Amino acid sequence: LSVSDLPKPGDVQTSSRIDSLEEMNLSPGNSGENVVWDFGMLNFYGGSFDNSLDSVQWIYSAATDESSFFPLAYIAKNSNCYWYHDWTTHIISWRCYHDYYTKDSFGLYYYGSTYPYIHAIQDRRNIFPLIQYGDTLTNTSRQFIIGIIGDTTYVSYVKDTSIADGWGTVYTPINSYEAIRIFTKETVWDSIYVNGTAQLVKLQSGNYYYKWYTK
Repeated sequence: LSVSDLPKPGDVQTSSRIDSLEEMNLSPGNSGENVVWDFGMLNFYGGSFDNSLDSVQWIYSAATDESSFFPLAYIAKNSNCYWYHDWTTHIISWRCYHDYYTKDSFGLYYYGSTYPYIHAIQDRRNIFPLIQYGDTLTNTSRQFIIGIIGDTTYVSYVKDTSIADGWGTVYTPINSYEAIRIFTKETVWDSIYVNGTAQLVKLQSGNYYYKWYTK
């Protein structure tokens, strides 16, 4: 994996979403060399709103109408897409909000979104660890939510350690891919600052997840 593998405008990302029933019977599989991860049993709904497999189109941030609000953005991706019915022209069109990312040699970092409603940010950072099999990488970052109540600031400090613990072939309901697997252990410190004085609110030290990357 190298910097050239980072998403570019026009690229499509394939992601898998599973429901709770599937998750109970799902294992991330083995680590090691030449591993086969078979997720072909997952359901593939193929709908616009309840996909178990979803394609996300990456686009130039400058090509979006809201790019001036995100001047440091390198790239954007479609998110929270929906069908829109214009009740004047009766034309139905497919519209999307946009998530914006900055870029460095380690990946894409979440910068902001045009989604106009309160929502949970599932991926604070779209980490793309540029590491080889067996290597380890540690990332740290902060997320600030400022001015929620007067001079109150909420801060999440995130530290994660990623290791490329396996490579081989991953099977999905639509295709198979030669992939490298990244196992990440994550710790999150949630703090609140009032007039500059900090208080730890919550510590999550047991977070972990697996991701498979392919060219």
